[in-house]
Amino acid sequence: MVRANIILESLFPGIEQELLNLGAVQIDWPKDVLIVYGSQLVPRFSFNLRTLFLGRPLLDWTIKSRLEAFKGFHILEGHEVTDLLYDALQKRVNGVLLCRSDNRINDDSPSINSLLAELVVDTTGRATEAHKWLATIGYTLQKKTVVDASIGYASRLYQPSPEFKFDWKAVQMYPRPPYLRGGGIYPVGNNLWHVGLIGINGDYPPTDEVGFLEFSKTLPALEIHEAIKSAKPVSEIHSYRQTQNRLYHYEKLSQMPDGFITLGDAVCAFNPVYGQGITVGALSALTLDDLLQEEKYKKGKLTGFSIRFQKKLAKVIAHPWLLAILEDFNWSKTKGIKPQPWFVYKLIQRYTYQLLQKAAKEPDICQSFAEVMHMLKPTSSLFTPRMFWRVLLELTPNKAEIVSEDIRKITAQRLT
Repeated sequence: MVRANIILESLFPGIEQELLNLGAVQIDWPKDVLIVYGSQLVPRFSFNLRTLFLGRPLLDWTIKSRLEAFKGFHILEGHEVTDLLYDALQKRVNGVLLCRSDNRINDDSPSINSLLAELVVDTTGRATEAHKWLATIGYTLQKKTVVDASIGYASRLYQPSPEFKFDWKAVQMYPRPPYLRGGGIYPVGNNLWHVGLIGINGDYPPTDEVGFLEFSKTLPALEIHEAIKSAKPVSEIHSYRQTQNRLYHYEKLSQMPDGFITLGDAVCAFNPVYGQGITVGALSALTLDDLLQEEKYKKGKLTGFSIRFQKKLAKVIAHPWLLAILEDFNWSKTKGIKPQPWFVYKLIQRYTYQLLQKAAKEPDICQSFAEVMHMLKPTSSLFTPRMFWRVLLELTPNKAEIVSEDIRKITAQRLT
């Protein structure tokens, strides 16, 4: 997302150009992307919304290299955090317990060590044990929200055929009822594509050669299938199905020990299909920086800091969380507690769908929607009186909607 690019550049000046020099591909949204949303083919307007596409290893390696250049920064490898060091008298976390992970692998008795810290930040993602650690020291989390649409995806790397002709840099096909399948093609540098296929309500894409290709033929448009049938696979097919949205409500704790916070996927893990995780993680880092700067000027000792941070972070997460779960609740077999009052959110779903229909014809509405999706503007910007009345005038069934078969015909014409 564009917002993630902006934040990374502010934290690590010059990193965008560095990544471009290392092979990242710059994308102008939606001008460079062929987008199909359900059965809607999105026009490729140009709004100067630019972001980078690259492989995750390159991003991680570049950020790690930047961090290592900071004085006092140190990475302790070959260790695993097993618990928190807690001072019950001061109600404060003073560090963590560690064990050597290589010893555990060798079935030796792991050597336990302690690491002291003024502030422990849990960024361990979906594998987080924070809620369990807190429970053992008397801070039991009562609320966790999970919304699961049983979405799974399979992906692999391809090298495009020199003979294949195309006029896009990336492809995104978002499933929308009644279509249960989608996918995407994303450039990751070195003339490689990352190709992902998506299935919803347990309709998971296969991981064998023939099944993967056949699944691509069933998407609402044929671009992905036509692109990969002549491309050279350069990796195995990898499958991932732990895609449920999951939110730990640490902000609801009446008390939280000082010296410990959680952020990123350790607090809120999104369905990765929507591509929100890195951006929300970057926003979380900015939130932490803002509060730490306040503490610096207060010259305090982080007393009460943990619960203040989790409450502020909850506000940052609220809008992207709502966008993700409302999209997942479009599916009939989605499990989880719906936001209340549900009839209001059903109206929001209907309004958003109609807005997308109008955005396909009117560039300014399309730009507003794209800016919200890239977290450059708040969701409320789509509900201004002017926007609302323009969309409300068309809250009737759209007989001109492009159906899947029409997109296939358009695809066939473009490929000939």
